[in-house]
Amino acid sequence: MKSRVRDLVTVITLCVMAVGGLFWAQPKGLGLVEKLGNEEHVYAMPNPEHLKVFSLGYRAAMADLLFGRTLVDAGTHFVERRVFLHLDAYLDAVVALEPRFRDVYYYADTLLNLSTVEMPRENLRKARNLQERGLKLFPDDPQLWMSAGMFVAYVAPQRLADNEDKGEWKAAGVAMIQHACDVWPKAEITPRVCVSSFGLLEKTGKTEAAIASMERLLAMTDDPQIRSGVLEYLARLTGERAALRREKAAQRMEERQLADLPGLSRTQYQLLVPRTDVRACVGRSLPWALDECASSYAGRTEDVP
Repeated sequence: MKSRVRDLVTVITLCVMAVGGLFWAQPKGLGLVEKLGNEEHVYAMPNPEHLKVFSLGYRAAMADLLFGRTLVDAGTHFVERRVFLHLDAYLDAVVALEPRFRDVYYYADTLLNLSTVEMPRENLRKARNLQERGLKLFPDDPQLWMSAGMFVAYVAPQRLADNEDKGEWKAAGVAMIQHACDVWPKAEITPRVCVSSFGLLEKTGKTEAAIASMERLLAMTDDPQIRSGVLEYLARLTGERAALRREKAAQRMEERQLADLPGLSRTQYQLLVPRTDVRACVGRSLPWALDECASSYAGRTEDVP
């Protein structure tokens, strides 16, 4: 009986000591786990060339496995509110194994820049570089071109570093969007951004390019709403272009008058014969067809709105 009591007391004592040990060690263990969880992610992958050898010829299978693992790690970092360092290296490794791995190019901007924490600004350039690699491989993929164009034209410029040219990014993004619209399936509805993106191109000072793109879209699309929007936008831009041309012509005329005969009025000056280089016009069968040989200002195309 006494031995049983001693055994019971021993068991109870051991249980109490075990529970006490847990209470004592748990805070330290949690602190250690939390510290380890916040450490910098270590990139342990070999370089792409060695990775191809390690795949033993199963490059597509390894690319699938690596991309799936990368997505899981990206989700973990997203939940834990941590920056996924070396993410671009993992994506580069996937496309090194399988260059036509379309999902890498399609989701590159989201993976590299969408998170619960502020992502490094250099990820914007890394994402664009990946997208441009994909566009070369998939020149007729409208979704890929549209996704890249929206990112480059609208999303990225808001966070670009100071050494980046925002105007160049916007113009390049609009060009991608326009190409997406050019190859967009006829059976599907043309996205409205095909029209709205012209405004961004105009803001970057590329009015002529915007007009040319709209004329091309007008010739290709069968969507009545898109055609209506393009015609309205085109009418406004061509009107502004004509006004700008008139303004430049008037400015050139004023500069020429001030240099030649500043004492005359604008009307009196335009009644005179323009200054011409006689030697350049002598011997030509149609000298008046040349701007510099025109006998009146109305014959010079640069002075005509």
